[in-house]
Formats: sequence, C-alpha cells, structure tokens
Amino acid sequence: AQTYAQRDNRIRFIKAKHQGRGQALATAFSFASGKYLALLDSDDWLAPNALSATVAVLEAMPEVSMVYSDYWDVSESGAPLKRGHRCAIPYSKDRLLLDFMAFHFRLFRRQSFAAIGGIDPQFVYAADYDLSLKLSEVGEVVHLKQALYFYRQHRNSISSTQQLKQVHYSQKAVADALERRGLSAILDVEVKPQSKLVLRRKKNSQELGRQRVFGIGLGQAGTTSLCAALSLLGYRTIHVPESMGEISSYDAVAGLSVAVSFRELDWRYPDAKFILTVSPLGDWLASWQRQDANERQQKDDELSDWSRRLRIRIFGQSEFSPTVWAQTYEQHRSEVKAYFKRRPQQLLIYNLCRDDGWNPLCNFLEKPIPNAPLPHHSD
Repeated sequence: AQTYAQRDNRIRFIKAKHQGRGQALATAFSFASGKYLALLDSDDWLAPNALSATVAVLEAMPEVSMVYSDYWDVSESGAPLKRGHRCAIPYSKDRLLLDFMAFHFRLFRRQSFAAIGGIDPQFVYAADYDLSLKLSEVGEVVHLKQALYFYRQHRNSISSTQQLKQVHYSQKAVADALERRGLSAILDVEVKPQSKLVLRRKKNSQELGRQRVFGIGLGQAGTTSLCAALSLLGYRTIHVPESMGEISSYDAVAGLSVAVSFRELDWRYPDAKFILTVSPLGDWLASWQRQDANERQQKDDELSDWSRRLRIRIFGQSEFSPTVWAQTYEQHRSEVKAYFKRRPQQLLIYNLCRDDGWNPLCNFLEKPIPNAPLPHHSD
C-alpha cells in the first residue's frame, strides 16, 4: 500500500491501531475527501470502468443517493465463475429489508452519507448493509446492470468465517430500519435456518384503521380505470400518490408509485386487498411508448422531474426502453403472484380489457355490482 501511495499522490496510506472493523471504516471515511464515496473489500476488485460508469449515474441524477452494480463471483485464484445470484433480484426499498441485493459495488454521495450520520461503528459486521438501508431512505437507489465488481470466494473470507456474526448484525440493521420506517410496531425480524432473515407480523399487531384496497399494476394497465371503478363502489380513492404519507387518508390507492411497495403495504395493512391490473405485454409497451412521447412534449418541469424520479425507482432508468420495461413487467407480475401464492384471497389479477366487467372486481371485494358501466380510461 505504501508503494502505491508513493507512486500516485491520489492514494493515501493511513496507519492506525487495531480498533475493530466498524470503527476502522468510520475512521477511513473520515479521511476521504471526494464528492462521492465507495467501499472496496481487500479480497475483491473493480472493473477498470467501475468508477466512471457509476459516477455518470450520480452526475446525471441528483435525486439518486446510491448506485450499485452487478458483480462476478470469482474463485480464490481469481478465475470468473458466474454472475452473482443477487444480480437477478430487482431493487426495491422494501425488499432491501429482506435481501441485500445492493451487496456489490456501491457508489454514494458524500452529502447523503453525511445526512444519515455516516458509518455506525457499532456494526462490527454488516456495516455496509446498515449503510445501504439508511441510504435508501434519503434518496433514490439505482441498480446499474453492468458487472463492475469481482467478488472473490475463499474459505478465509469474512462471509465464511464470521457468518453468524454477520447474520446477527444484519438482523440488527433490519430491526433498526423497521424502527426508522415506522414498522416496528407490527413487524419483527427473525433468523430462520440457514441464516435467512424473515419478517413476521407481531401477534398483537392490528390493522391501522379501515380495510384498504391497493392497485399494484405497473401503470398503463388500467390503474386509472380501476380507481374510477373503486370510487363508484364507494371507496375514497387516489391515483398515483406522490408520497406514501398520502395513503392514510384514503380507502383505495392505485398506480405506479405504490406498485413496488406492495410488501410494505401488506405489512402495514394485514387485511388489505391487492389488485394487480394487467394487459397484454405488447399493448402495455405501446401504451407506455405513447405516454413517454406525451411527457416529452409537456412543459411542466416539476411533473417531468417527478415522473423521471418515479421511473428511476421502478425501472432503474428514466429513458423508456421496451426491453427494460418488458423485463420489469414480467418480474413484477411473477413476484406479486409468488408473494401471494399462499393467500390467494388477498390478490386479484384483473384485466380490464377483457369482457369480464364488474363481476371479478365486485366478487373479490364482496360489493354489489353498481348500476353503471365499468369505467375505461387511459392511464
């Protein structure tokens, strides 16, 4: 390390007494002076373009607090094995409570790092998990689907030798996040066999208020029509709320902004019902393409910025891409179906383009069929 520092004045060599991993990380970050910060473990390495690719995302998207990349598993000798299994896990803020999909290379803003109070030294292990959870709460997170990190697997790695300690501190990181997010009154985090973390409702938890209905389709699949139908059924309804805080004032909520939060909504409202609006993939993509073209012609910068942030959160990018959108659509549909597999009574998969009319919706919600045609609106 000293040799490299002598060759390149951008490299700083800092010698310190042994103080534990958590405190060492906190100390190291205190010496960093850059606009952006990152952490690289000593047995792993980065692709040559890792910094340029991730910096470009943060430079282009000021609302993003952290960007992370895909990674390669490599052998002890450094030979590539396979693309890491976490790369296939789509990012969402609530799923981060269960799966550390941002495990690979992360670049984040110094400003965001300061806003969360930096590294918590008490996390001797899993400090990066605690850090990622906190960063997800102060800004958007982007998953850059490029393999820029090489994760070495060997018998002496911390993941192998200190697994139980890592699980213990990971459990604490999730418990702290539940407290910050206002979910600790209804959820506990447990460790299952094979060191897997799971969330469960507390036995004394009760639904917060009246029953809710959530439309969790990915937009352009009939969410506007669904909201209109729910209003006719007597629900106080809002379409595409700009913040989760708005939900508490309504009986029914639908739209893209709540679609990826279906887990958190289920945790908060145990007796809620969920409606996944769907349409043929080709029709859905064509509708999104028209929506994208219309937004480009709008002059309302505030609306465009909000829409752009929302797209980044859902699709990982703001520019419309049929390939990315199609992958996200199929992933979302599969995840929702798998999540409610054992509770089919809470999920309705609803295609408003069919001639099913009111029957599936009213049967699902146990409501009488109104004396009015089923609304059909463009999203």
